[in-house]
Amino acid sequence: MCPLSAQSQSFPHLTKLLGNLRSGLKQFGLSEIQDLLGDRRDRDFMKKATEKLRLLQDAITEIQKKCVHLTYSPDPGHIKFLLWKRIVTAIRATSTSEWDGENNGHLIVAQLQA
Repeated sequence: MCPLSAQSQSFPHLTKLLGNLRSGLKQFGLSEIQDLLGDRRDRDFMKKATEKLRLLQDAITEIQKKCVHLTYSPDPGHIKFLLWKRIVTAIRATSTSEWDGENNGHLIVAQLQA
């Protein structure tokens, strides 16, 4: 396996989450993404966001596993905050490269390590 293909599979769950959020941005808008990352738990929202919540939890677990060498376990709330910042940046950008799960995953892990 070449190094590039190994790197392209570092964050498959985050890539899937960001792809899901990007493709459904018109139906599941910015405020709903904020609610998703802010732990909104009312019944109507949970019904609407079940799949996204599962994808988010998988992405958080994936990022935490990349940080096992740290002396602390990254807090899921901190990961959600960093993810929120990346999503806002992606929405404001004109380039689709800002939605890249691999790049965002590496940036979030680097911020957690700092």
